[in-house]
Amino acid sequence: MAARASRVQLVDAVFVVMLLTLGVVAYRFIGKPSIPDDVCLAPADTGPRYAELLADGRITVAAVFGDVRDNGMLDPNRRSAAAFADGLRSRGYVETSPSHFESKDITVDITILPHDIPATGRALTEAFVTHELVYYNGHSDHGDVQFTAPADYRIALMDSCYSTQMFSSRLVDDDHDVISNTNRSITGSVDSLLVALDALRARTPTWQPVIDDMNKRALARQRERAAVTKYRQPEEYRLDARCRS
Repeated sequence: MAARASRVQLVDAVFVVMLLTLGVVAYRFIGKPSIPDDVCLAPADTGPRYAELLADGRITVAAVFGDVRDNGMLDPNRRSAAAFADGLRSRGYVETSPSHFESKDITVDITILPHDIPATGRALTEAFVTHELVYYNGHSDHGDVQFTAPADYRIALMDSCYSTQMFSSRLVDDDHDVISNTNRSITGSVDSLLVALDALRARTPTWQPVIDDMNKRALARQRERAAVTKYRQPEEYRLDARCRS
């Protein structure tokens, strides 16, 4: 009887461990993660530091796109990159070399990557070294994409799933403006970068109206796709900062 009771207790213990493990897996891959305790909303009057951005007369932008379905040339994010390039052309940017666009005082470089976590991390790290605004549109990969940004003024526009939760902690500090998204990111959200570039060209003094415009367009995209996708929530963009005690 004692042996049978021990076996029952063992089975129960294994079952509990399995449930806990499944819960962790479900949270990691399905549930919406929580915003880190050290990430708060930035003050509403925060704005681009134009004096620093234009110290050399030009704002440099890196737009990094990663495949989302491993479909190569047919990947939906390739269409996002192409739509972004078309958006640049319609605004008067000139493609002076492949994937390199220039306007009066803004330069944009477009990079398209296969879905490769280490390669994405390396590309983002390099982009932050060489460009003042870095945009990323691709998988967050549950925060496993590892990258760093230098201790110089940088703008990070992280247009990926749960980027507030996954990436903001490693980016927010006094030298970085970090725009992130608390929800899933859907193919086509690249409009957000065009909004930011338009604002920089117009010398918009603060980020808040820019983010309001991003969220307005995200809601319009959500309404358009409601009948054809399981992702019901629009992107929710915000400007992040390190929490102050």
